[in-house]
Amino acid sequence: MASIKARYPTWFPQEPAIGGLAYSSGVRLGKMISVSVSPEYQQASALGGGRRIFTSAAVALNTSQLTFEAYKSMFGGAGANGELSDALGISKRGGFAYITGEQEDGDRFWRVHLLRDVIFIPPSESAVTFNGQVTFTTPSLSGTAWPDYIAGKWRERKDFNVLAAAEAALNLIDSNGGLTG
Repeated sequence: MASIKARYPTWFPQEPAIGGLAYSSGVRLGKMISVSVSPEYQQASALGGGRRIFTSAAVALNTSQLTFEAYKSMFGGAGANGELSDALGISKRGGFAYITGEQEDGDRFWRVHLLRDVIFIPPSESAVTFNGQVTFTTPSLSGTAWPDYIAGKWRERKDFNVLAAAEAALNLIDSNGGLTG
């Protein structure tokens, strides 16, 4: 199977809830350049059979831009004059979702990915001017995905034959509390 496209990186801030994770409305994180999710497992031989248990996943996202609204939603609040203030802010927990275009045996389909509980750290910032040339950089976010012990999973994936259906599922994550239907 080959991934041929990646799009619509979306952040869903977590809301306090009893009995599971709940999300508020999603915020787009610009156009996706790349995403990498690297799960880590721990050997659980005490449970028998040499089982491996998910502990966390490293998440790396390169995107075209990180809007003020997205930054505020993920890392901090606005100051008294509307300026962004993250000096004392902490990274917020949320769901991170995106869509990939996949191809398998000549068939194309769209897959929605949801990492249920993620904490990103603020991106580093850089700007370079050398001999009158400006070098543009794009935001690179890194974070950690954690298990959702109540739901018993750390991510959800669902396939769709049509992009519009995948987009609709992505847009309903906040009201459904995940990928349902």
